[in-house]
Amino acid sequence: MNPKFKEIGGLFVGEYYKAFDAKNNRMNLKPFYHEAALLTFEGQEFQGPESILQKLMSIQSDNIERLISSADYQPTIDGGIFCTISGQLRTVSEHDKPMPFVHTFLLKPVGENFFVFNEVFRLALHDC
Repeated sequence: MNPKFKEIGGLFVGEYYKAFDAKNNRMNLKPFYHEAALLTFEGQEFQGPESILQKLMSIQSDNIERLISSADYQPTIDGGIFCTISGQLRTVSEHDKPMPFVHTFLLKPVGENFFVFNEVFRLALHDC
């Protein structure tokens, strides 16, 4: 198990959201993904970096404000890192209300680098 899992996970999450939250920078996310990566976004599945990036670029908001409430990291037995992030996000507009979300990543080492192999994103909206 990787003894620096919290440090690596935290650095990854910071860089990922920095690129994701400004739509003009989302193209920079492609190198984060392994060729076999799988994203489940609100129940829809996307396989491989091209398909994943196409989905991420299709998200309509140009800029996102994100407040992270918690970030938990666990080492996996094969040297990977399991990351679970929860918080609130909103598009940069006076009228948009914050929406709670949960975002999970499984990072695995390939050589000297870590790549996203699995990712799940879900807004935590309740129809009550």
